[in-house]
Amino acid sequence: MRTAFLLLFACVAASLTFALRGGDETKYTEISHADFAKSVEAKSATVLDVNAIDTFDAGHVPGALHFATIEKDLAAKMPKDKGALIVAYCGGPTCNAWKRGAEALTKLGYTNVQHYKGGISGWKAEGGRVESTPPKAGNGEKVEKTEKPRTPAFAEIAFAELQPAVEAGKLTVIDVNGLDSYTAGHIPGALHFASIEKDFAAKLPKDKSAPIVAYCGGPTCNAWKRAADAAAKLGYTNVKHYKGGISGWKTEGGRIEVVKP
Repeated sequence: MRTAFLLLFACVAASLTFALRGGDETKYTEISHADFAKSVEAKSATVLDVNAIDTFDAGHVPGALHFATIEKDLAAKMPKDKGALIVAYCGGPTCNAWKRGAEALTKLGYTNVQHYKGGISGWKAEGGRVESTPPKAGNGEKVEKTEKPRTPAFAEIAFAELQPAVEAGKLTVIDVNGLDSYTAGHIPGALHFASIEKDFAAKLPKDKSAPIVAYCGGPTCNAWKRAADAAAKLGYTNVKHYKGGISGWKTEGGRIEVVKP
């Protein structure tokens, strides 16, 4: 009887601990705009921008580091103090690309990683100062404003066009959200970009003109550009963007798939 009671107590304790921790997923504190702005001005936080490079170049939180640019050397770019404040952000409230940066930091042992939910769109809306990356030129030459854009423009696809194409299996869909978001619900048949990124070419159709659609969290999220740019670099010519993202897809009543544990 005593043994059974102890086993029951242990199970209850373990369940409570799991619940409090929110499962296996690390929970990140949201930092308010006021606190974030103070930290940025005081340079008391390391800021990580998890947007696409063109968005970062066009305007980012002052002093922010571009995650994709430093990802391979992330540990060397971070503070030695594992308890130092680090804030990750991306496009806006519906974007969750920031989690890639936050999770990478957690794996490195950082214990004070926070999330600025407003993203760059919220930062600008609050009147936050932004920095932009000046275009580079060699040999001291000036870069004319008429230089060609560094990334191609991608057409937007409407829900009314995307939904029947998805149901008919007539296109390749790439989800550029965090793995937890993808697991919880994604457009049927969508491939998770981060999971296949290293073997991306092998996962795409042989026909370079085949339709490919990339999406992320919602209208203010621009993480989708990472997949779109990668597909374009591989020579695909019919790459489009679903601006609504997974939030818009659900709002429109689109069917979703979940990854069963």
